[in-house]
Amino acid sequence: MPIAIRNLDECSLSTSETGYDYCIIGAGAAGAYLVRRLSSFGVKVICLEAGGSKGEPPEQAGFVPDFKRAEYLGALVGRSFGLGGSTCRWGGLLAPHSTYDQLAAGDSRDRATWNHIVETVESYQGTVLNELGFGGPPGFFSFADRRLGADFQALQQAGLSVISSIFLPFRKKNLARLIEEVEDHSESVVYSRAVVKGWTTDSAGHVTSVVSMSPGGRELRVEAKHFVIAPGAIECARILLEIQRAADSIQLSADSGRNLGDHLSIGIADVHEGSLRRANSEYAPRFAGSWMRSFRFVESEVEAGVPRSFSHFVFENESPGFKLAKNVLTSLQARRLPRHSLREVMFGLTGLAQLGVRRFASKKLHIPPSTKTRLQLDIEQAPCEDNRIQLGNELDRYGRPKAKICWEITDTDMHNVQSAASRLLEKWQRQGAALPELQPRDLERDSSKPHDAYHPVGVCRMGTDAQSVVDLDCAVNGLRNVSVISTAVLPSAGTANPTFTMLCLAERFVAEVSSGHGKA
Repeated sequence: MPIAIRNLDECSLSTSETGYDYCIIGAGAAGAYLVRRLSSFGVKVICLEAGGSKGEPPEQAGFVPDFKRAEYLGALVGRSFGLGGSTCRWGGLLAPHSTYDQLAAGDSRDRATWNHIVETVESYQGTVLNELGFGGPPGFFSFADRRLGADFQALQQAGLSVISSIFLPFRKKNLARLIEEVEDHSESVVYSRAVVKGWTTDSAGHVTSVVSMSPGGRELRVEAKHFVIAPGAIECARILLEIQRAADSIQLSADSGRNLGDHLSIGIADVHEGSLRRANSEYAPRFAGSWMRSFRFVESEVEAGVPRSFSHFVFENESPGFKLAKNVLTSLQARRLPRHSLREVMFGLTGLAQLGVRRFASKKLHIPPSTKTRLQLDIEQAPCEDNRIQLGNELDRYGRPKAKICWEITDTDMHNVQSAASRLLEKWQRQGAALPELQPRDLERDSSKPHDAYHPVGVCRMGTDAQSVVDLDCAVNGLRNVSVISTAVLPSAGTANPTFTMLCLAERFVAEVSSGHGKA
């Protein structure tokens, strides 16, 4: 039998569940992965998801935060609630944190943490990719060498390493499937429409039970040996702050909710018109079977403490065929019917044929030669205690304190953007005609501004020091049987999108449990 999936709103008014080994809060990317993997080892799991069976935006699910300073879009358009969480709408990009994150680590505290993170990715990336459906070696650092030829050598000479990201195929992007595909684990159960609103703890620092509530007012009380908080970075911080407020005997790290960071993304140069054909052909995403690969550039050597960053080409593909294909596939990913006019279909059919021919003939994504293309920089924000998540005074529809998000792009961040852009473009232009010609943008006068990339990190910082929120095993300091599996545990955003690293941390957690070393 598959894992049971129940809607709390359709249950009796008073329901309880007991006898579980693990209670997982959230069925997004991390939660769905943990349910699948722990259940495969015979662990009895119950998962509580605030959203429904399909993804829905925060305002529909009742999770709109208050903003004290700038509006943080990662808390709005950057997240979704329901089975699969934000994977119902993400791009499906998988990229590893790597030795470049270790090299850039500044103080010894972060260096130990990044060494652990990178070691985790290296050790568990194969298992994670296999669970996601990717067979064979990942080739993150070898794929580009075989595909970019002379450009690869020129980039290396410029001091830029090339990492090849992997994109999940559209039919695999929504990770709700990780739960739905599991068979023969009838003891595990997933509840949708179950918003956790109350925590019971004992004097020894154990969580003994949680209470969740549905939009219709039905309640579910759950007892388990161990609890895993995995509903996304913002909700992870909010939950820990709620536990701290509810139990005077519990002392969590004062850093809980602090140092909210993200990648700041901005276009720093345009490909010169005379180089468009070359750039759009050479650097177009490639296909390995149904899996798409793209290229990103990381500085090979940087001084310790310099904010980490990566760059990549953005192709402003406005062809009707590409837009039609994207509309259809993203609709299927979100499990809704696509909406487009007959005119859009008619104009897009020819483009769809070009996409198909290009993909199967040259194993590339078709990018029209004249497509405007820019070099995009993504740089991590410097940790800042004033960027944080707090509990507000206003209650939401479930009676929980709203999350209050204090976040902004600081002057230090803007300086770091300017410095990173200058370093990168100087290295690129040093190679002359060996690389496509770029026209740098004047970032001081350009009307476009950096924006967050929906990669929230930092608010449940992992570390070995007394101020860290979780330890290197993702266990919450101050609680005996609670862990956090989320991008929230990363000290900063680093050189990669954080989801893949989070899944590797989840796999390490599963490995510890299955070996008998985990908490249960």
